[in-house]
Amino acid sequence: MESIIKDLENKDIKIVEESIVKLNKLAIKKEVDIENIAAIFLNIDNILNLEGKQRETAKFGIIKFFDMNYEYLEEKEEIIEFTQKETGSPSPKTRRRAKASKLKEYFRY
Repeated sequence: MESIIKDLENKDIKIVEESIVKLNKLAIKKEVDIENIAAIFLNIDNILNLEGKQRETAKFGIIKFFDMNYEYLEEKEEIIEFTQKETGSPSPKTRRRAKASKLKEYFRY
């Protein structure tokens, strides 16, 4: 898992997106502690070396992870804040995913 996390620091969007997908798959298979993945994803802005729209596009898979695992995670407020913030993302893909998130019922406007 360490090599996957290290790949999140890559400057190539494809490698970063693949790493997020791999972490999602590990969570589905219950091969890793999803709390650890959630902590990494909530800290993603401090990890990514991407700029602008690419940085925002990478968050698409993170919102998917939060949608799939929300009920099992402890950091509920932070997850809701993260997802709600992305409803204003410059990336249309990420913005649509956040607006369609099943967590939208918890958003505070």
